[in-house]
Amino acid sequence: MSGWLIILFVMAFAYILANFVLYLIQDKFIFHAEKLPKNHKFILNRDFDEVNIESDDGEVLNAIHVKFDVPSGVIIYFHNRSENLNDLSEVITLLSNFNYDILAMDYRGFGKSSGNYNDKLMFNDAQLWYDYVVDNYDESSIVVYGQGIGSSFAASVTANNNPSQLILEAPIYNLVNSAKFQYPYLPYKLLLKYDLDTAFYFKNITCKTTIFHGLKDKIESFNSSQMLYDISNKEITELILLEDANHFSIIIQHKFTTKISEILA
Repeated sequence: MSGWLIILFVMAFAYILANFVLYLIQDKFIFHAEKLPKNHKFILNRDFDEVNIESDDGEVLNAIHVKFDVPSGVIIYFHNRSENLNDLSEVITLLSNFNYDILAMDYRGFGKSSGNYNDKLMFNDAQLWYDYVVDNYDESSIVVYGQGIGSSFAASVTANNNPSQLILEAPIYNLVNSAKFQYPYLPYKLLLKYDLDTAFYFKNITCKTTIFHGLKDKIESFNSSQMLYDISNKEITELILLEDANHFSIIIQHKFTTKISEILA
């Protein structure tokens, strides 16, 4: 065997081995979860209850439920991949300024929620939280909000139910598209074992939808939002691109706060 063939063989073996390792450890790349002790006490400048529900497979799912005496409605908030409830005080404070109750939950494996990552079960969990809200509110008062990978869960419950509005912040189009943006040279269709696909649900969304994305986002390209808008019903969907926003600064942009106040008025 010639020297070049040996080099090509070694490179191919190294590439396959690297992809195999990535397959095994992809959870750490997709879900940047941080656990919290069960006795952790959340601190918010709003009145809230801590809520636990049981999943279909017996796991305990944890949430914060901000409540007003006479709310204008309720927001179901699905957070991004690298947060837990302890990180959401800023956005909860902002959204609750509009007199909306808020239910924000941690996914299984995040915060105080038990369980391991499983996309099918996580979508089931999202529906359980929606059902919890419907048991306590008129469905016409529900606003669904998804940030980052939370957009997939938000789009799922919106497509399968009848909330009044959907708000997406820096959403993913699907997980393959997101992975390609970060690491374009890997065979993600073969590697990824999770199916988080916001676009799949968009054809069945019938309520007013607003999509926000920063043009300076280096984590999730604004093209994800553009592609979602392209396949959406334009009569009920609005895409707002924020010139100065990155992945983490959308909610402090004047254009965002102005539009949110209009949506939640």
